Amino acid sequence: MSQRMPRPTLRAVADATGFSPSTVSRALRNDPRVVPATREQITATAERLGFTQNALASSLRTGVKLSLVGLLIPDVADPFFGAVAAGVQAAASSQRLEVLIGCHNNHPEEQDRLVRQMVSHRVPALIVVPAPGPVPIQLSTEAQFGTTVVSVDRPAPHLGCDSVTTDNEEGARALTLSLLERGHERFAVVSLDTEIWTQSVRLQAVVDTLAEAGITLDPGAVARADESGTIPTEALDEMLRTQRPTAVIGLSVRPLVQVVDASHRLGLDLELASFDGHPLFDLLDARIHCVEQSADALGRAAVDLLIQPRAEGESPRQVVLTVGELVVRGRRAGR
Repeated sequence: MSQRMPRPTLRAVADATGFSPSTVSRALRNDPRVVPATREQITATAERLGFTQNALASSLRTGVKLSLVGLLIPDVADPFFGAVAAGVQAAASSQRLEVLIGCHNNHPEEQDRLVRQMVSHRVPALIVVPAPGPVPIQLSTEAQFGTTVVSVDRPAPHLGCDSVTTDNEEGARALTLSLLERGHERFAVVSLDTEIWTQSVRLQAVVDTLAEAGITLDPGAVARADESGTIPTEALDEMLRTQRPTAVIGLSVRPLVQVVDASHRLGLDLELASFDGHPLFDLLDARIHCVEQSADALGRAAVDLLIQPRAEGESPRQVVLTVGELVVRGRRAGR
């Protein structure tokens, strides 16, 4: 285990800038009595040192302490991440821990902002679904300063933290094999941003499984969502028209729901496969193969890691949960 760095203090920022602690404190609170140039200099130095203003200082001085866990997820309105949050909440409640939830919408900058905000409230532990992109600077900094971090759904190896994920490769392989067994040879794939770790891993597993069956997935047969999490309608329709797949694999539910809409709009008869289900699936005149993750179990397992600290020198723990049994849904499920 790497040695933790001492967290910078207000005095350290004052010493580095040459201003008094009271001036530094005012600058970091955007006090109008501090001129803009001085405020910018102090703020830049504080960020460079990794200093975080303590928003609960007055409460702590009076002896009030909160047992808090911060949870950062992409979108609480997403049923999967909503279920992860429910699992975290249930497990944390059993340990008398309160949970603060923030949504970063897969934007690294928003993730950093939320981390700073939570640490300013002296949240000692974070459970994070990491946003895609480069190394999360703020998370890395806080981990070095002693904040306990557990990643969930997506690993964060650069942080050296414990993680809980699903066996994404096995799930994607099971979906692909189930469609191959039905005799399909023309495939398409729809996904969220493939910079997201789960989407990238699942896509590679689909490509590899098809290759083992002698089928090459055309790069043009992969439609990806944009930053809004939605595949542009024109791009999706064009892919379905030109590639003419008989089976479409959704690496997440949201893009597959778009395929359902597009198939009706274009008059296509497609067999579908999806990671996780959707209430809509049982109502459709279609055959939809699903492997469902236990999002609740992911959240609970993350809290379990949080409350069981690693021994000195122990390597980061990686918990991989199996996906659920493959089921076929839709009104054609029995055919």
